[in-house]
Order: sequence, then structure tokens, then C-alpha cells
Amino acid sequence: MIRKFVFLKRKPGLTHQAFRDHWHGPHASVISTRPEFWKDTARYVQNRVLPAVADVTPEPQWDGLVQIELKDGAPSSAEIRDDPRNKEVSTDEGDFVDTDQRVQFFAEEKVVVDGPTRGVKILSLPRRRAGLSPAEFSRHYREVHGELVRRNEAFTKYANRYVQHHLLADTVKATGGFVPYDGISEFWFDSLDHAKAAWAAPSYMAELRSDEKNFVGSPPSHRLIVEEIIVVPGR
Repeated sequence: MIRKFVFLKRKPGLTHQAFRDHWHGPHASVISTRPEFWKDTARYVQNRVLPAVADVTPEPQWDGLVQIELKDGAPSSAEIRDDPRNKEVSTDEGDFVDTDQRVQFFAEEKVVVDGPTRGVKILSLPRRRAGLSPAEFSRHYREVHGELVRRNEAFTKYANRYVQHHLLADTVKATGGFVPYDGISEFWFDSLDHAKAAWAAPSYMAELRSDEKNFVGSPPSHRLIVEEIIVVPGR
């Protein structure tokens, strides 16, 4: 499955609450009432970024993350990216989004641990190690690291679900000089305590953190805790 991700920061001077109210209210209405938007879209999700939690996530760099799932047989990512039908939605974003700090890209989904989407959703956002091409990063991420996570004792015990999203490099659009991520790792845990236990486990440090040095740059992946809000369920 191909997904489109859009990272959002709130407009300068806007409170967190005002950003959320507009995003989940008027903006969601713009999206959900446009039949043309749903021509190629299967599902639209808003991920509200939650405050930092010690030992799990640092201070968040974003206020929200849009997740759009495309239908099978939809046009190419480049065609959708440049579709003039997106302009009306983009215009509305100017009312609550800092358009000078915005990143979007398309990515291909790979389900590694196929479990329930329940509990706490955490996103890990890696950038590739210097000297690696996007293809080399994606290959290691998919074929080596994914398998290590699937077999890791701590994540087998604590994680409900683990999904990789592999960047389609030619689809990146960024403002503000931001260096985009090279992938998104999506984790689901029953609780924050389970997430902390997984990332603090000796097997994580010995197996997964050690392998990250082979393909992930420094500093390590940024993490976000998000609340998933399904604006319109799958069609």
C-alpha cells in the first residue's frame, strides 16, 4: 500500500488547542465533503502529536501528521502530488499551518509484525547514514532491520504491531530547508510502560540499536507519540 504523509507545524502565534480545533474541525470537513478527494483515497487519518514523555520521546518537532492511504490502482504518487485538486485543501491549511515549515512525501508500507492497532501509537523517524543511497538504506531497513525487530525478544513480548514505511525519494516536497526523513517506523503498544520496557531491554540495545548504526545517521531516529484520529474510515 502507498501512503502519503504530511508533517505539520502550527501557524506562528496559534496555540496548540487552536491548531487542533481547526485541523479536526473545519479542515476535516473540507476533506471529508470533497468527493473528488476520495477518488483515489482509501482512508484519511490525522495523527495528533502528543507531548514528550521521558525515556520514550523528546520534545516534538511537529504538531500533526497527515496519513493518506491510496486505493489500489490509483495514479502514480507524482500525479497525485501535483494534482490541482489539492489546491483547495492547501489554501485552507494556510489558516492554521505554518506553510514555511512543512514536509510531505509518499512511502510504501511493509507490515513486519501484523497485530492490532490498539493502545499507544509511536512513530520513529530515521534518516539514512551518510554515504548510503536511498535504495541502500531502504534495503537494509527492510531486509535486515525489519527481520531483527520481528525476532527481537523485547519487541516480540511488548509490541502489538510494527509497520515500516519506505520513502519514495522522488516524491519529497519540503519547505524551510528541512531534511526529510527516509522512512517511518510505526509501533503499537498496549501502554507506555510496554514501550519503555521494549526500548530499555538489553536485547534492544544489543541487537537493534547496534544495527541502527549500520544504516541510520546520527543523531538517532526522532520519535513521536501520536493520537490517531480517523477522519473518514476506509472506503
